[in-house]
Amino acid sequence: MGSGLGQGTGGGRTAKERTARRDVGPRCAIGCRGFRQMKRAWIAAVAALATASAAVLWWVTTGNEPRKALPDIELRRLEGGSDRLSEWRGKTVILNVWATWCPPCRVEMQALEKLSFDLDQGRYAVIGVSVDDNPVLVREFLRENVISFAKHIDPKRELTRGILDVHSLPQTLIIDGDGRLRQRVVGARDWHEGMLPSVGVE
Repeated sequence: MGSGLGQGTGGGRTAKERTARRDVGPRCAIGCRGFRQMKRAWIAAVAALATASAAVLWWVTTGNEPRKALPDIELRRLEGGSDRLSEWRGKTVILNVWATWCPPCRVEMQALEKLSFDLDQGRYAVIGVSVDDNPVLVREFLRENVISFAKHIDPKRELTRGILDVHSLPQTLIIDGDGRLRQRVVGARDWHEGMLPSVGVE
C-alpha cells in the first residue's frame, strides 16, 4: 500500500520539489542554447586565428625585401667560366638556390624548368645555383632529370650564404631589372606563370 501511494503522489516528493524539478527544463534549455552559442563563437574564433596564423606564416616565408641593391655578383658556371648579374640587367631574375641532397629542392626543379621556358625570355631569367660540394652529383642530377636552367654552382657557399644571405634551402630570390633584391621566397613552391604575382613578380 505504501509503495502504491508513493507512486501516485510523485514518489513521496513534496509539491515544492516537484515544482523545482519542472523548472529545471526551461532553465536548462536557455542555458544549453547559450552554451551552443558560446561554442559556435569559440569555433569561429579558432578558425579566424588559424587563418591569421597562415597569413603570418606566408609573410614569413615570402617576405618583402626593402629593394636592396645587390652588387654585381659573379655566378660560377658548372661547366667552367662565370656570369655576372649585370648580364641580366633589365630582366626580372628568379634565382633559385638548391642542392641535390635537399628533397624539397628536387621536387620543385621540374616546375622551375617548365617556368624557364614558359616565361618571356626577353623579360625574365630563371637561374639555378647549386650549393653541392661535388659538381659530379649536380651534373648527374641535371642530366637524369633533363634540367637546363640550373647552370651555376657555389660549393663553398661564399656567394649564397655570404652575399645573398641564404641559410636554408630551397630559397628563391626575386631580383628586379635594376639589380635590386625584391622578394625572398623560402621553401619549395609549385612554380607556374599564374602564381608569380603572389611572390612579387610583375
